[in-house]
Amino acid sequence: MGEPEADLCDGHLCITQQDIQFAGQLGYTIKLLGIVKRGMRPGKPGSYAVQVSVYPALVPNTHVLGSVNGVFNAILVRGDVVGDYALLRSRRGQDCDGKRGVE
Repeated sequence: MGEPEADLCDGHLCITQQDIQFAGQLGYTIKLLGIVKRGMRPGKPGSYAVQVSVYPALVPNTHVLGSVNGVFNAILVRGDVVGDYALLRSRRGQDCDGKRGVE
């Protein structure tokens, strides 16, 4: 275990090589997920709120997002009518600056 300050951090900076190894042994991979959800605002009929969060998560290796590696980014859209719909894009190319994903 590291210094106390090391345990008080957010995001993927706290993921250790040991965390990655344990996840792999359990059949998971660690991915940095960005989640956007739309929902009704309590007490305001017809009004919607958006919740946005980014955090590391354990994703099963058998899930489509668990197999995205290397220079690829992916978006998974879940809808009532279409179900799960995945979009995959390579970051390779002249406009690859590490900041672009699926457009």
